[in-house]
Amino acid sequence: MTGSLHLVYLRAETMLVTRRAYASWREIQDAHEEYQASLGPWSPDELADYLRDEHPREAAKMLTAIEAWLIGHDDTLTLP
Repeated sequence: MTGSLHLVYLRAETMLVTRRAYASWREIQDAHEEYQASLGPWSPDELADYLRDEHPREAAKMLTAIEAWLIGHDDTLTLP
C-alpha cells in the first residue's frame, strides 16, 4: 500500500479514509459535515496498524476494502 491517508471519524459511528491532501484538521472538518475527529496523515501501513489495534474485530474487513480502494482513483472510502 502506498500514499498518505487520513482516517476521519464522523457522527453515527461512521469512518472514512481519504487520500486528499489537507493542510490541517480544520480543512477536514470543513469538508465533512458530520466530522468528529481525524487522524493522520499516515502511511497505509500506519493506518493498518492503528485499525488492528483500535478496531480488531473490524480490521480485516476494513483493510480488505482499503487495499481495493487504493488501486482506484476515488478520493474517499467509507469503511464497512
